[in-house]
Amino acid sequence: MRKNALLMVALLVVTFLMSASPDSGDQPKPTKPQIASRDALALCTALIAWNIDHPPEGEYLEKGKAPQVDLAGAKHYSKSDLEAMLIPSYVATISARDPWGNSYEILRNRDSKQPWSWAVRSLGPDGQFCSDSYLVPQPTWDRCDDIVRVDGELVAGPEALQEK
Repeated sequence: MRKNALLMVALLVVTFLMSASPDSGDQPKPTKPQIASRDALALCTALIAWNIDHPPEGEYLEKGKAPQVDLAGAKHYSKSDLEAMLIPSYVATISARDPWGNSYEILRNRDSKQPWSWAVRSLGPDGQFCSDSYLVPQPTWDRCDDIVRVDGELVAGPEALQEK
């Protein structure tokens, strides 16, 4: 099982590197939100691979139903927790801070139906979270600068609409 997870991570890393490598010197430098989004995606990918090797007990989602993480009730993971879990088998290093110098928040779902779901989020440039839920639209949603990924899916951030 671990060999399959490592193969999946390697394939995702190669795919990411191929899509991110410049064809010419005309490529613009990535923005801070893009860097945070990529860091969150890399961490989500490693956590998904870790879950493959450490399957939790629980139910499985119905086809076509997206995973959700209750951010208010989720378990927080520290950088040292992640290093013990992921280095060196899944990643070589972990970006603990976003491009604005804030710590990434790493959360694991406590929902017994979706215990494998993870969220990685950045405070963004203002240093404050916009919400504990990114599922319900808010009046200030257009000003939200958080970058949030749930199981790799970008659910909040300046690039979220462009990915869909």
